[in-house]
Amino acid sequence: MKKAVFITICALALVATGCSSSTPQTTAPTAASPVAQTDEINPELKNVKFVREQLTDPDLYSFKQSNNFGTSVGSTSNLNSDEQKKVGLTTKFSRSSKYGIEGIAKIVSADTVRLDSFSYNGGCGNLIIALTNQNNLQNYVAKIKTISTPVSAASYDIPISISLIKFDSISAYCPENEDPVSTASF
Repeated sequence: MKKAVFITICALALVATGCSSSTPQTTAPTAASPVAQTDEINPELKNVKFVREQLTDPDLYSFKQSNNFGTSVGSTSNLNSDEQKKVGLTTKFSRSSKYGIEGIAKIVSADTVRLDSFSYNGGCGNLIIALTNQNNLQNYVAKIKTISTPVSAASYDIPISISLIKFDSISAYCPENEDPVSTASF
């Protein structure tokens, strides 16, 4: 009987005082401030002239540097303000029902354009991907790739002689057509 009374008293004491500690936990945990978050970033990544590829793939970076691929791989420091504004622009290809062309194009750097989620049904044979201007689609600024099979994602070099301000769109051409079958404006 004494044991039952003792258990009952202990249970009532727990119910009356609660199961938590004596200090209430009403404040939510705070996120680190932006300053504290950036303090944890590798200092090399903060350097404006740093190329991410130096850290993620040093062998590829060295190879590109030794073979002079592009202007300054991934860097925007040598670009004028109009060119810098174009880096990072993304656009969507207008869907072409006849050839099944669709996808996303992005200017990754001064010397690279990337196609993502790109599809093509092969209906016109080799597909020419070219940099163009909306006011003159018949004459492309630079041909960057001929695609013979569907690709889902790939990066293509912009010729060194082509400045980012020389084009405002990317187009897909069938070899026998002068007009593009699909165009995406940046």
